[in-house]
Amino acid sequence: ALAITSLPSRLIYSFTELQLAAESFGYPKKEVALKPLTGTGSRGFRILSEDFSIYQQTFCQRDQHRINICQLKKMWPEKQQNLQPIMVMPYLSGEDYNIDVLCWQGKVIHCVIQQRLAPKHGAIVEGQIVEDSDIIEYVGQLIAALKLSGIVNVEMARDTPQGQPCIYELNPRPSAA
Repeated sequence: ALAITSLPSRLIYSFTELQLAAESFGYPKKEVALKPLTGTGSRGFRILSEDFSIYQQTFCQRDQHRINICQLKKMWPEKQQNLQPIMVMPYLSGEDYNIDVLCWQGKVIHCVIQQRLAPKHGAIVEGQIVEDSDIIEYVGQLIAALKLSGIVNVEMARDTPQGQPCIYELNPRPSAA
């Protein structure tokens, strides 16, 4: 049986908290994901990365969503009242999957696994439907553990040395992809 793993995360409300959370996840040596609690289609999603160039982002790359700590500090509001909380977590750069699951009382009735091919973030423009026994087993364990019913969307990636799936988002609705 696979262990159900999820990413560690921290909810932050200030730039100082963001810096501390990012460092706890290995920044600047490792990239860190920043995501507002609400939003759709990667709106507000950023990858905190030292491998960032405003020139490259503006003129050479598409849909990279990268920013470094200096640029983030420049844009951070000085008055930090009523800011939307931001989730900070390690960034998974491996194969990415979007799984729609039809389930009832903790049992999977059917699931469709879509592997993201492009773009790397946001709504999937290019993907492929895959069969993956590890992901099917993982999703089955997750649905059973949470005793879910209905249509849910599981987003996960493989980014460990063993290549095991790791969940980073669970939505109580079908995928937008």
